[in-house]
Amino acid sequence: MLRYIALSALTLHWQCDEHRQTCERMAVSDPDEEVRLMAVSGIGSLLRGTRNPDGLAFLLAVLENEDTPADILDIAYQGVGKILGDGPRPLGKEHVDRAQALVSPAVAEARAIIAGST
Repeated sequence: MLRYIALSALTLHWQCDEHRQTCERMAVSDPDEEVRLMAVSGIGSLLRGTRNPDGLAFLLAVLENEDTPADILDIAYQGVGKILGDGPRPLGKEHVDRAQALVSPAVAEARAIIAGST
């Protein structure tokens, strides 16, 4: 619970950009699913509106990972929308469908930004 609260304060409330890599590390390696969820949420929050290709690439990897739990998948998809600068793009379902998200306009736009950065 302490790691969750710390990430929430550092990323959502104080917007400490220097903790983006901390979020990335915890999003893939923390044993607590709630902490992983907060870490993914923190990436979207810290990079809101930046169209940052590295952040988009990270969140797309989360979306593409077959082992990503549904709640984290939802937050990763919302994070893509935040980074693109226009907030979450609903897909009309309670939970994001991985296959539908991967062919959505938001993900296509994210892939174009990533391709243009290399």
